[in-house]
Amino acid sequence: MNCQIKIFLTATIYVVLSLHFAFSQKINGVSFVAPVSELDKNKISTVNEVNANYVALNPYGFSKMGKPMVFFNTNHQWWGETTQGTEQCIKLARKSNLKILLKPHIWTDEHGWPALYDLKDEATWLKWEANYRKFIMAFAHVAIKNNVEIFCIGTEFKNAALKRETFWRQLIFDLRKTYKGKITYAANWDDYQEIPFWDALDYIGVDAYFPLTDESTPSFGSLAKGWLPHINALKLYSQNKGKDVLFTEFGYRSIDKCAGKQWLLQDDYSYDGNANCQAQLNAYAVLFEMCWKQEWIAGGFLWKWYEDSKAGGINNNDYTPQNKPASLLIKKIYSQYK
Repeated sequence: MNCQIKIFLTATIYVVLSLHFAFSQKINGVSFVAPVSELDKNKISTVNEVNANYVALNPYGFSKMGKPMVFFNTNHQWWGETTQGTEQCIKLARKSNLKILLKPHIWTDEHGWPALYDLKDEATWLKWEANYRKFIMAFAHVAIKNNVEIFCIGTEFKNAALKRETFWRQLIFDLRKTYKGKITYAANWDDYQEIPFWDALDYIGVDAYFPLTDESTPSFGSLAKGWLPHINALKLYSQNKGKDVLFTEFGYRSIDKCAGKQWLLQDDYSYDGNANCQAQLNAYAVLFEMCWKQEWIAGGFLWKWYEDSKAGGINNNDYTPQNKPASLLIKKIYSQYK
């Protein structure tokens, strides 16, 4: 059987299997990649192709390891990463009847991941706090002005989240004075239970890249088995904190071993490896089967979605499900959980 036909049929089977879900309203979101240049008025409407009801906008700031500066709104950034571009994207999203998660990120030099970001002394931390506050508040003002539904105060910090609890609590307190939407923080999958300030937030935000199985094309059974300990831990933690879990990011590359240790697949951001759309499809199918029927999971934002309607495709091994069999499944599930 032709590989493309086989993958399409498998996608159809998963859509049929999904019909037994007990439907309830979810945050059915996509993470929209910031446009490099000013966006055409119709381009964000590609998000509607999968029946999403939310879009996450992820403007970036930049820091250097060991330095307290946070750079943003520079002339060297993509248009969609600036406050002006972000606001325009919000307005275009509204025209497509989409709600918004505004989720600013920090990119650090070397590997990009802010979890490893650390500073040497109290004075330097205080400088960083002042600079990070300017960054967050700049986008918070955009959120306030445009009635954004959910705002994320930070993404995948580890050292900064654990060492500077007082700072985060004050930031949340000050934000609530003028921002009336929901507030969350996006913890990495392996440290969400260490975040000390969930009680001050509305959702337990988790970037849900849990390692499930090392199979090249993971089976339904191995994926479900891999999810069980994580689902149980998330449920218990949600109950203990009295907060719903929001997957601030989730998703899988269309590549071998996509449901394993995803961060290792990038190999210093080298995207070598043949496309495996079946692996991505299976991983998405089991995620929805295991997670979307849980009442204490508010929903989430798949990573990631491009403005280009021709993005992705069956020969693409990146995260986007665009023009791949997984998009058929996502479209069906999102339509059921509106």
